[in-house]
Amino acid sequence: SLAVIGDVSTENAPVNDLCLDALAIDDGLHPFSTFYASTDGPADSPVECGDFGTAMGADIWFEYISPVDGDVTASLCGLADFDTRLEVRSESCSGPMITCNDDSEGCADFTSKVTFSAECGERFSIRVGGYGYGLARGDGVLELSSTGGCCVGDLDGDGFVTGTDLATVLAVWGSDDAIADFDGDGVVGGADLAVILAAWGGC
Repeated sequence: SLAVIGDVSTENAPVNDLCLDALAIDDGLHPFSTFYASTDGPADSPVECGDFGTAMGADIWFEYISPVDGDVTASLCGLADFDTRLEVRSESCSGPMITCNDDSEGCADFTSKVTFSAECGERFSIRVGGYGYGLARGDGVLELSSTGGCCVGDLDGDGFVTGTDLATVLAVWGSDDAIADFDGDGVVGGADLAVILAAWGGC
């Protein structure tokens, strides 16, 4: 692997170089490279994201839908060969900042790690970038893990998937309402109905 400090051509940018093209991921290990990435997000992280300045660049984007009511950890800890920064936002790239980190304690090579609370089916936008204004670039692996349980389809939170939850899905049929878009394709449709029917009964 190769880490660089400085500007490089973005002609061969990664597929998830832009937030619009965020790569959908779930729990597990996800290799990546920011070597040819541009900077699509803000050039500066909030001051609370680290103790060594706010500059962030050469970023790539991921989309994550929580499989649990519990805690989610997004980690680059010891898993990247460059000085990383990590941000997690609610719903979209421009959504509220949930958490962020520059250099996590105990992580080698100035790498990052965050843990945050999530609800089952909640969507997050994850930004991985380098320290500085597009200066730090390289290869790495983003690790996602979660703890907790989840009752997919239980929209009213009563511990059961029943007619009430089905009615909620039908009420927003054909829309992009995230509450019932279980598969995250942007439309409440047949695949989401199948999720309800498969989960029918007690959780």
